[in-house]
Amino acid sequence: MVKVLVYIMGLLMVTPLSSELPIKAIIFDCDGTLIDSEGVHLSAWEQTLLNRGQILTPDQCLLYAGKSDVEIAKLSSGSIGYDCSDELLAEKNAHCRKLQEQGLPSIEQTVDFLKRLATDKARLGLKVGIASAALKSEILSNLKHLGIEDLFDVILSGHDDLKDYVDVEGVNKPKPYIYLHAMKKLGVFPAQCVAIEDSCTGIRSAVSAGCFTVAIPNVYTHNQDLSSAHLRLESFIDVNIDDFLQKVSELNKKTNIKITDVIPNDIQPSQGRQKRYIITGGPGSGKTSVINDLAKRGYLTVQEAATDVIEEGLQQNLEAPWMADDYHIKISCLMARRQKEIENSPETIAFFDRGHLDGITYILLQRRKLPQQVIDYVQSTIDEGFFDKMVFFIENLGFCEQASNRTETLEEALAKSRQIKQNYLALGYVVIDIPPGTIEQRSELIIRHVQQRRKL
Repeated sequence: MVKVLVYIMGLLMVTPLSSELPIKAIIFDCDGTLIDSEGVHLSAWEQTLLNRGQILTPDQCLLYAGKSDVEIAKLSSGSIGYDCSDELLAEKNAHCRKLQEQGLPSIEQTVDFLKRLATDKARLGLKVGIASAALKSEILSNLKHLGIEDLFDVILSGHDDLKDYVDVEGVNKPKPYIYLHAMKKLGVFPAQCVAIEDSCTGIRSAVSAGCFTVAIPNVYTHNQDLSSAHLRLESFIDVNIDDFLQKVSELNKKTNIKITDVIPNDIQPSQGRQKRYIITGGPGSGKTSVINDLAKRGYLTVQEAATDVIEEGLQQNLEAPWMADDYHIKISCLMARRQKEIENSPETIAFFDRGHLDGITYILLQRRKLPQQVIDYVQSTIDEGFFDKMVFFIENLGFCEQASNRTETLEEALAKSRQIKQNYLALGYVVIDIPPGTIEQRSELIIRHVQQRRKL
């Protein structure tokens, strides 16, 4: 058995038909990227800590740059010796408001680039956003002071706009949620998005969300480790927008890998008397209705694991169970268990609602880190020859109804459909298209293909 695993800057990535998904959005950080605010925030923290007999050292200044106020309050509280995070935050914010009332300067070269971008975004087919760890009130006040608040299609605060996300470690940067939420609001995929950040904290957030990330350090973050960014620029001065987008697009393609770089193309023939067929397709294609119809006809069927994992998460009051770190691990474990259970069934034909490559495709589309447990599950399924090489692909019906466990637009559903199909083909599976029709017509077409294959 051969395993191939490629990591690029800590993340496993794939191009979801990149030729169809050009750069569609540029998302800027605010503090330290557009607004020269790091000095003001550090001055406010310096005064707050001084009132408690603490001196803000140069090393602490470098450590705090780019971090959220909540993180800084926790770090400072630890050095003071008791939990006073809330007090520190309140006092720091009071000092900061006084300083901000005087107006904060911009980082001119980056703001000039933003203005040129906003002027030309209709021609370029781009959307522009803000994804900042700061308070929403601070972001809006600073942008308004510079007269640039109307240049953005979305303005999001990691402090105020992520109430629907649940993470015991917190949801603000360096977590990816602010960028994931921004991309959802802008209606773009990670492969279509460029993030512009100044600090290691922001870069970790953007890279983890799957964005192509550009580091543009300031005087406070210049010496931070920004190596995980895909591109580093010292300034946007004299940067031509078209040249910038072309360079980003070229580098973006180089940082993507295909599923065949993760799983070798050496599919084993299906083993044993029982033939197990995958029925797959994009969100809202109607495949589950087909699976249910096949079950009514007496065939052994296995329901989609992801649906059950999501339902379990919703019952546990998780707002977005599909964003949990262990979501795809749970799906792989459940699928492996179900695969084991049906091996002892006397039935000679079994149909699965989605297969082993569906989950891995979704992870790669989201540009999330691929868990080793998922890779091991997929690899062992292939090595065992568990599934037949013939895969049934249910084509989209021309619409995509949204539900609690399905949030995709039709465009997103179609893009995911194409990627699922492409990945099965890339690994040597024979994909049989099942066109739109009634549930009964689709089921009967699948049955005819299976019967014909069994005669061969």
